[in-house]
Amino acid sequence: GSEMCIRDSLDPIDSDKYNAFIFTSANAIKFLDIKSIDKKIICFCVGDSREKKARCIGFQNVITAEGNVRALQELILQNYEMNNLFAQILIINQISNI
Repeated sequence: GSEMCIRDSLDPIDSDKYNAFIFTSANAIKFLDIKSIDKKIICFCVGDSREKKARCIGFQNVITAEGNVRALQELILQNYEMNNLFAQILIINQISNI
């Protein structure tokens, strides 16, 4: 079924398990181990700084909401088929290597 997971650690991500990522901070992107992640995965971000960071490290399908998390929620609901029974979305919170 559909699933949304929240991640706030530096452990490697098995991106094959997910249809999309949601980035909640630029630091979450900065410290992400991207070697084995499919750069064509859909990435949702709030704001230009997160979008630029995601594109900078190679993500190709970045969708950005201006404003706040509510704007991002609306954007996801408008652009992503949440009724897909196989939808797996990973929310990547702010993480650091400290």
